[in-house]
Amino acid sequence: MCGIVGACRADNGVRQILLRGLTTLEYRGYDSAGLAFVGDKNVQRLAVAGRVAKLRQITKITDGSTGIGHTRWATHGAPDEHNAHPIAVGQVALAHNGIIENHAELRRELTDAGRVFHTDTDSEVAAHLLDMALADGDDFLTAMRRTAAKLHGAYALVAVAAGNNSIAFARDGSPLMAGTDNKNGFFVASDAQALNGIAHRALYVEDRHCGLISTAGITLVTTDGETAAQNWQPLPSGSETVLLGEHRHFMEKEIFEQPDAIAAALQHHLPKHQLSLRHFGNGATSLFKRTRQVVIIACGTSYHAALIATYWLRNFGIPCRAAIASEYRYCPDKLAAGVLAVGVSQSGETADTLSAMRTAKSAGATTVALVNVPHSAMAREADLLMLACAGTEIGVAATKSFTAQLTQLLILTLALTKARNVLAPAQEEDTLMQLRQLPYLMRRALLIEDDIRRWARVFAGADSALFIGRHTHYPLALEGALKLKEISYIHAEGCAAGELKHGTLALVDKRVPIVGLAPDNELLPKITSNLAEVAARDGRLFVLAGEKFDMPATDTLRLQDGGNFLSPLIYAVPLQLLAYHTALQKGTDIDKPRNLAKSVTVE
Repeated sequence: MCGIVGACRADNGVRQILLRGLTTLEYRGYDSAGLAFVGDKNVQRLAVAGRVAKLRQITKITDGSTGIGHTRWATHGAPDEHNAHPIAVGQVALAHNGIIENHAELRRELTDAGRVFHTDTDSEVAAHLLDMALADGDDFLTAMRRTAAKLHGAYALVAVAAGNNSIAFARDGSPLMAGTDNKNGFFVASDAQALNGIAHRALYVEDRHCGLISTAGITLVTTDGETAAQNWQPLPSGSETVLLGEHRHFMEKEIFEQPDAIAAALQHHLPKHQLSLRHFGNGATSLFKRTRQVVIIACGTSYHAALIATYWLRNFGIPCRAAIASEYRYCPDKLAAGVLAVGVSQSGETADTLSAMRTAKSAGATTVALVNVPHSAMAREADLLMLACAGTEIGVAATKSFTAQLTQLLILTLALTKARNVLAPAQEEDTLMQLRQLPYLMRRALLIEDDIRRWARVFAGADSALFIGRHTHYPLALEGALKLKEISYIHAEGCAAGELKHGTLALVDKRVPIVGLAPDNELLPKITSNLAEVAARDGRLFVLAGEKFDMPATDTLRLQDGGNFLSPLIYAVPLQLLAYHTALQKGTDIDKPRNLAKSVTVE
């Protein structure tokens, strides 16, 4: 969601570094932006409602050797200039990611103490607390520690103060990292992307830690003031992965990257196309043998991947359920020995999923993080790590991360069944052979793009749409509906086909386009009957089907679906293309849809 970047350099200004970092973080979603530079007697703040390009225009003659920048996704207060971060109070300017849950109580206390508030944000209370601590005579780091200790909720804080060429920071629940160029520069950021090509080493700040960077180095302590260990790691450059190239949008680029992304993931997790439990790490074999139940915790698109995986695991007799992370925390399972809790998140920083995974771990479950970012909070905290290997994903609407997650969840399914001796050698070889065909089959699915454009012209003129499927294609129908509404702003609903007659048929008429998913599997006669129910009520059907589907007077596109396991991954591709081309017809902001953010780091 919100983005943070800060820089201290000894030899020249930091303006271009901050603007470059904020531009890189635009993919996270935001509605205002700002910068603050340190001066001898004050802090100069510049802020705009809107894009970083607008901020760049008003900062052409402003610079300094120490500064911070922020892109804000509004939570408390409208997305306007006076609510934009950094927030200036007295001698400090502060940027905040997250939500301060006790802000109302703190605001009352500060108002009673004579403090005057100028924004509608929850974050301003932190700026006042920090300014008060400095006025009391605290050094900058102590002032930040005192401030952080009074906050409840999730936060990543960075701040600068007049006459002080350093940046104080604190983290609890929202991602934050420090970096260095190994020369004369130190940096902070909420996302490693912001420091690509700038920093060479990174330090990932843990929860309840505070610190101070300057050109002299970094100090890192706990909120209680104890010295904390500094675990620096190389920061590989990934700037080449975020170039748009010949594509119009990152979403389009990432849809077409899926065959190569899946091929890379298979090469990483199935070396020599063989399933080896040792690849999961020490102790994985015995752990998987002891596993009696699987709980998959996720949000949004990742939750739809989790739902599909439950069908796979149950197919092999392994009890499994998928849980929406934001709900799981408040109604957790009574976990016993042998429970595997799998947290699924593209960023590895999704606040609800991280919290729910911690809840499961505290209840006795063994945790697995399936993430796309290797140094994320979920990756660091889980007992086992699975990397999605999707590569950098910029578009807010998840595409290649979804199919990469599905691929890894299928591999995890095979590993669990192999460890429990449920998977016969012939069945293992057959499934692995299907997986080897997956990149090819996904490329074939991309070939129907011209027909999808034709469909999109119809959907772009609709006010509502339905997606229906059965078995693993029911969660895929949910995902197809989510994609359409995310970027085209058309209301869409996914439905289990057998549930149509229990209410959803009331929505069917000739004005509502309906996508049916009809793969070649044992439920084909059932879904065909459900689609006939729709046709009988003047529903306008658009069907994605295998070769065996036979229903006259339907607009049908054929797919080679690769068998029961791979079918959801293949059918996901045209659903993504449909959402993309519908949004293209409507002229919406495809990569940065309104009100949404790429990395959801608040609950």
